[in-house]
Parts: sequence; structure tokens; C-alpha cells
Amino acid sequence: MSDVNELNERFGLDGAVRFEEGPGGLTRAKIAIDAATAEIYLQGAHVARWQPATAEHPVIFLSEKSHFTAGKAIRGGVPLVFPWFAERKGGLPGGMHGFARTLPWEVVAAEQRADGVALSFKLLPNQTTRDVGFDHFVLMYEVVVGATLTLKLKVENVGDSPLTFEEALHAYYSVSDVRQIEVSGLDDTDYLDRADNAKPKHQGPGAIRFAGETDQLHLNTRATVTISDPEWQRRIVIEKHGSNSTVVWNPWQAKASALADLGADAWPHFVCVEPANAAENAVTAAPGTVQTMGITVRVEGA
Repeated sequence: MSDVNELNERFGLDGAVRFEEGPGGLTRAKIAIDAATAEIYLQGAHVARWQPATAEHPVIFLSEKSHFTAGKAIRGGVPLVFPWFAERKGGLPGGMHGFARTLPWEVVAAEQRADGVALSFKLLPNQTTRDVGFDHFVLMYEVVVGATLTLKLKVENVGDSPLTFEEALHAYYSVSDVRQIEVSGLDDTDYLDRADNAKPKHQGPGAIRFAGETDQLHLNTRATVTISDPEWQRRIVIEKHGSNSTVVWNPWQAKASALADLGADAWPHFVCVEPANAAENAVTAAPGTVQTMGITVRVEGA
């Protein structure tokens, strides 16, 4: 992990950004400005918290049982999924959701802007990525913390052959009770129901409501998605770009109970809405090209 003092000397911003050792010895950036507060771990360039000053309730869900351990994914926040989504296909080696969410990223810039504080991170190939066949990429990730949260992931192919990959911003959003909310914007889309052996299905008109395990990979959609939470009298609006898939996920009780870093009681309090490029929307980047995917998140009153 980077030396905290060196990070503060190079990238600390007075009264706005400071680096410290967090739980499990993981280095994190803490951001505090008038418009919002946030925490970002260097492992996985992982946004663990973002709270606009106007929001009465938490916006980003972080599991109280999350492992803060080197090399283990943090449960909650916004894990970065790259270069494959879910299990790797074809019997090839590699853990769930790829390596980007568990490797340490390098901080490369911090600046104050009109719309908030921007932190930029970089991930280059190393022995871990080469062992699973990925050696010719540069990942750049920008996080802008303000009244809105803007995340931008850039994948550059620095090799001499095409680079095929999947990606997602696996964001967990806090809700009052997942059984009382609606997720809208995905009507009239086809999806793979990963809670039902990835069967192809169709989302008709109207919003998604939750009555059991939900794991839907919606394909060929660039739509803005809104989480409506009547009890908390708010909407979380997720605008995306460079993304042709959207995942909607909640594990429900049985699956949540089996996750040691989540537990049986947390599942009603979050929903994942994830901009992605996965399955038939996987990206093939030509040599020398850069692919960008991102979101802007805002919270509105109901």
C-alpha cells in the first residue's frame, strides 16, 4: 500500500481530501466538502461512501460485515468489475468479476473543480493480471465527488491485437426496504435472468418491483434508471454513458445468509443497479483505442 504521508503530500487537498489507514490496514481517501462527503479505498479504487449534504439517508450501501482485507472484495459501495462479469467463461482461470476490484490502484491526480473534488486512479498489468491472460491494457478511473457523483472508467488497449472484455460499476444503493421500492427505466428490454439459469426473458411495461431474488442482466439499453423510494421520499437517478447493459440485483434472504460478508439481515436495505457491458454487449477494443463507460448519480426528492 502507498505510504499515507506521501499520498497526503502529493494529493492531499487542504480541508477537502486526506489519506489515512482504514480498517484492515487498507489505505483510503476521505473527502469532505460542503456539497458531499465520500470515502474511496485504493484497493479496487473502491468508492465505499458518497453522501450529498442534501440527503437525509445514506445513498451508498456498505455492508457492516464487509471484509477489509488485502486481495478480498469489499462488500457494498461501488466495486469495479473488469475484465469479465460474474464467473469467467470457458473454464479459464480467474475469480468472480475479474481482478480490478481486488488489486491496489495508483492515485494519479486530485483536484478541486466547480462540480466537486476529482480523484483519478490508474491500474496497469502485473503478474496477477498476466497469470489470467491480461497484459496489454491501461485502466484509468475518475471519481468526481460533489452534489452529484460521477464515475468514469477508461479502458485503453495498448496491445497489437483486439482486447475483448466485460465491465460493470457494481453500485450498491441504500433503500428503506427493497420490497417497497421501484426501479424504472428498463421497460421493454430483454434480459438474462441469472436467478433462473440465465434464461432470456423480456421486461414489459412498468417498473421492476422486488418479491424474491432478483439478478437481471438487461441487454442493449442505454436508458437512465431511477430508484424510487416512497418511504424515504426520494429518487436516486442513475444516468450512464458508454454502457449497453444494466444489471439489477438483490440476493434476497437465502443467498444473503450464505454470504459471510453480508449476512441475513442486510438484504432489504440495498439494491444494485449496475451500468455494464456484459454478455452480448461485451466490448472488443481495437489496438490503440480507449473505451469509456461512466455514470452520474443524483438524489432527488420524491
